[in-house]
Amino acid sequence: MKRHVWSVLVLGALLAASQGSGQAQKVTLNFWTHSHPQMITVNKQLIAEYQKLYPNVTINYQTFPTDEYLTKLKTALATGTGPDAFDLFDGDLAVYYSQHQLAPVDPKAFGFSSAAIMKNAWLKGSLAGSTFDNNIYQLPMEFNTFSLYINTDLYKAAGLNPDKDYPKTWDELAKVGQRIAKWENGKATIEGFKWPVPKLGDVWSEITFEPLLRQFGGSVLSADGKSGAINSPQAISAIHAYTDMITKYKTGDQNTGRYDPLTPNEDFAQGTLANWITGPWAIPTLEGKPVWGHYKVVPLPQKDLKNPVTLLYAWGWSVNAASKQQSQAWKWISFLSKHGEQWLKDVGYIQPRLGWERSATAKSQPFLSVFLNDMKKGQYTVRTTRYAEITRSIDNMLTRIMMQGQDVTAAANQAKSEVDDILK
Repeated sequence: MKRHVWSVLVLGALLAASQGSGQAQKVTLNFWTHSHPQMITVNKQLIAEYQKLYPNVTINYQTFPTDEYLTKLKTALATGTGPDAFDLFDGDLAVYYSQHQLAPVDPKAFGFSSAAIMKNAWLKGSLAGSTFDNNIYQLPMEFNTFSLYINTDLYKAAGLNPDKDYPKTWDELAKVGQRIAKWENGKATIEGFKWPVPKLGDVWSEITFEPLLRQFGGSVLSADGKSGAINSPQAISAIHAYTDMITKYKTGDQNTGRYDPLTPNEDFAQGTLANWITGPWAIPTLEGKPVWGHYKVVPLPQKDLKNPVTLLYAWGWSVNAASKQQSQAWKWISFLSKHGEQWLKDVGYIQPRLGWERSATAKSQPFLSVFLNDMKKGQYTVRTTRYAEITRSIDNMLTRIMMQGQDVTAAANQAKSEVDDILK
């Protein structure tokens, strides 16, 4: 009897020790993101909360300038030195998926029994761009679109009514931008409008050009995806509409400005730019700046108001397929995705995990209805495993036209040739 009792006590002690050891097991997650000041602040706040809830978890957080980030991430994943979890632009998902570098979502880490059930807890369509072979490979941290921000004071100074005279079409934007712009000694002191080319990098060029391209009936690639279509008649018309803003109407100066990848909205924020295309996440970047309280957001201009087309894109959280802690990484991402109201309030991100839309912040968020309505007309960017190279070619094409004076048709033909070579 004593021997039996002793055995039970020993077994109990071993079990307790085992459980205690499991609870105390240390976990370190390496987490990378691109650079956006408001996003970084929230990430750091949530990391502190998460580590307080789970003292055994340490999250090593690193950020990199956006124009360098995607290249650095690609290299790290290819060499086996990548982070456990990271954010990624959805246009690059096809590349990483084709290289087997993305882990499929673990629904149980989010509290769901299957991916199919899990999808019902996200905004309709928000996971479509990150689903391959019925598996989800990314959770959007921002389900995004681009709309038009206007400086109401600059409109009034030019004799325009910002509530009635804001541009609905690209032709109207060209005329409004030209009317507002002021030049002295060949330099723009007030800009009516300009594009992100080339200061903000290839992705910005793509996500401002492609919706316009599709409005004109053009496309980056042929229907079979095997060749470029950037020199089609429809594409040529779209390129003219894009570049004429600068080369013909002189609405702004692509060579100057305070904006850069870390502060992409800075010229608009400083009150020297009347019209700027950007996303809902831009609102917190304007707070405390000269334009604060003197702007509004209106729908993205269109070629044909009866057949509107806008952009859908996302930056989202993914997990490294080579990570040995995939379940823990998805658990961390689940925690991040549960704070939709905070993301909306502090960063301007529309977080597609449902729940935030019923919050007081959502009800009071300025211009949210404009973004949501633009989203309803949205299409995701082109899907190709050569996305980075192709967008770089498009950025170069637009740069040559607007800043070097190259003929539109010649530039488009050159870009078509480059894209064909990329796809070989």
